[in-house]
Amino acid sequence: MKQYELLVVLPGTMEETIVSDMVQQVKTIVEKHGGENITMQDRGKSRLAYPIKHIRYGYFHIVHFTAEDGSKITQMQQELSLIRDILRAIITTFDPKMRAETQKKLGRTEEGPMKTLASVFERFGGETKGPEPMVDEKKRTPRDIPTSETKEETVVPIATNALEVPVEKSEPEAEEATPIAMEDIDKKLDQLLEDDLKQV
Repeated sequence: MKQYELLVVLPGTMEETIVSDMVQQVKTIVEKHGGENITMQDRGKSRLAYPIKHIRYGYFHIVHFTAEDGSKITQMQQELSLIRDILRAIITTFDPKMRAETQKKLGRTEEGPMKTLASVFERFGGETKGPEPMVDEKKRTPRDIPTSETKEETVVPIATNALEVPVEKSEPEAEEATPIAMEDIDKKLDQLLEDDLKQV
């Protein structure tokens, strides 16, 4: 039995309940055409590389399955292409050993993208910073609290005959980051998408 991978891209303008129904419809099509050992992966909503049917965002789903008869794959592909709401449906053969080797060569791990970024920095000679230790406000010592006395003075030569004058370095004060709710992000994203669609 051969292993296959099906990538399904659904429009980002759909509601999530409709998306889950569409994914179940795709699963039944795979089962109908002899797909076994079906595993589904929801890869979330992402920006498309280029607009498809004037849509810039899509829900990505990956379906792994095994099938005996390769001729059923073309029938499955044709049936998936008849569904209007699917932007793309691509079926390829899947070799898990080859995928693992490729991921290893690229430096990707199961721990996710942040671990991958750290490995890239290390490979190119950059330093990775770990998370800064959290300091409890009650246990802060005087050396942890920045004061105006701790500012550095630097000497900036203006001309060869001029007097050297010490200049204080002023660092911009960091503003406190306010947490942003996901709902606000979704609203802003929807607004940007609507503006993009109006321009088309």
